[in-house]
Amino acid sequence: MKNKINKAWHEKHKLAMPSTLEQRVKWHEAHLKHCGCRKDLPPTILAALKEQGKKVCSRNHVYKGAGPCPICWPGGKKGS
Repeated sequence: MKNKINKAWHEKHKLAMPSTLEQRVKWHEAHLKHCGCRKDLPPTILAALKEQGKKVCSRNHVYKGAGPCPICWPGGKKGS
């Protein structure tokens, strides 16, 4: 089964070329949230997110902090 592309989002959110790493990270973060056409991230983007203290769960939610994804597991963090 192919993932569905959000054509309207892609038309409104073109990534400028050339772009900085910061611009690419922001674009890919938004892309994961708004479009289902792709589920993987380039290694440079994953590394930059990790450097910012962010993680990407198996359902492609980007989050900060230790423990499970707070979107997938809202009660998963003790003391929350």
